[in-house]
Amino acid sequence: MNAAAAVWDYQTTRHFLDTHRGSEGNPLMGQCRAQELGVGSSLSALTYLAAGKLKEQGEGDFAFGAL
Repeated sequence: MNAAAAVWDYQTTRHFLDTHRGSEGNPLMGQCRAQELGVGSSLSALTYLAAGKLKEQGEGDFAFGAL
């Protein structure tokens, strides 16, 4: 569900940017597709990696909270 929510967020943001109905509120994401995909996928991958490490250490509740 987390990955699907990230894709949905990206798609709706791109729709509003492409139709000139709004702007990206997060300054890290920028205004171009490459920057949005690069930052978004990197942060998602880092979150999944951290959650996996927490789960390995027996901290399943914290891993679930991170996701």
